Amino acid sequence: MLFDPASHGLGLADEPGVAWKSERPAVTRRRSAVDFLTLPAVSPEVPATAFLKWREPGKLTETIERHFRYGPLRAHDVRNPTSAGDAFQQAFFAWWGRQSNASFQRLTFLPVLMDSAAVVETLQFTDDGDNSDDPAPLFLAIEVPEENCYELSPGAGELRAAHPMLMRSVMETIRNASNRTLYLRDPEWFWSEYEVWYFDGDLPTDEEAREHLAERFDGPDEVESYLPSTVRAELAPEDVFFTGEMKDAKAFYKGALKGPELMRLRNRLKGRARRVCTALMDLQSLMAYCPKRSLMQFKYFSRNAYEACSLVWEHNRFTEEFVDIHFDDCGSNGATTYPGFIPFETNARAIRTQYEKWARAIRILQSLDTLLSLVSR
Repeated sequence: MLFDPASHGLGLADEPGVAWKSERPAVTRRRSAVDFLTLPAVSPEVPATAFLKWREPGKLTETIERHFRYGPLRAHDVRNPTSAGDAFQQAFFAWWGRQSNASFQRLTFLPVLMDSAAVVETLQFTDDGDNSDDPAPLFLAIEVPEENCYELSPGAGELRAAHPMLMRSVMETIRNASNRTLYLRDPEWFWSEYEVWYFDGDLPTDEEAREHLAERFDGPDEVESYLPSTVRAELAPEDVFFTGEMKDAKAFYKGALKGPELMRLRNRLKGRARRVCTALMDLQSLMAYCPKRSLMQFKYFSRNAYEACSLVWEHNRFTEEFVDIHFDDCGSNGATTYPGFIPFETNARAIRTQYEKWARAIRILQSLDTLLSLVSR
């Protein structure tokens, strides 16, 4: 069972009035003798009975009833439902829509409702896990049907001129928001790919890299263009992005601008830089009192081809190369459009907590999208 937010008329396949009919014409065959039917012999090893595990309408209906009773779903959002599943999807997507006050300009993702059978099939396709023993009959999946790529460098000069730490503060806040919601493919990802594909993940100094690259490329000019110091400026400038060891990350971001500093800076600025400060403060305030772990609470993860969006410092030979490699790998080894799947809770307190976290995640994503629209092109 797969629910689509764009089609509220869908329900269970076995609901009244829904029947499958072949589009092929019936074939005329020789009939058997009147009142006589010959049955083939059946081996005793063939099971006489079968249990269809995934069809649990009673459990599904009970879960839906609990979410209407204990969650924020509203009965008046439901119009002429054809089944319990149809009623739930109408109410759920109406609630989801109320959590954001505008369309997304940069991020691409869709909420999708799936039953356990659909999740089993998706996970088996990519060998990413198995939920067949999970008692949850209903899951929320986040679908990312495509990935759009945006540049950061065109507007970075204005932000750097406003304050040397402003662009770094922007990227730190984007990273923190992504960790709590949906992953973004950022410049640090592209830099990591460079390390892997050219140096097997062990980044050398420029002098060491020259010896290695000389075996791979012909002329000295080409070797120089692939040196770490050269590529770093094209993929992830060191004054903005942290690409070292995790133990040093805290010191790198220590000078990032927070609320009071951003307020004082904003009061001195005009135009886009001022709006960026406002968007930063809004996003930081949304994350101030929420846990650092993901608010989406994915229980099962899938190898997804696309991310909610890609951020590159600039479009160049390396970004195109690494994205092509990634999608070729997805095509060869299998991938889905779903980052993960979240079972709907059944306990009253857990249901309320689940919706509270989802609502916070949606607001963070909306605020993140506003910030991305200001800093990327």
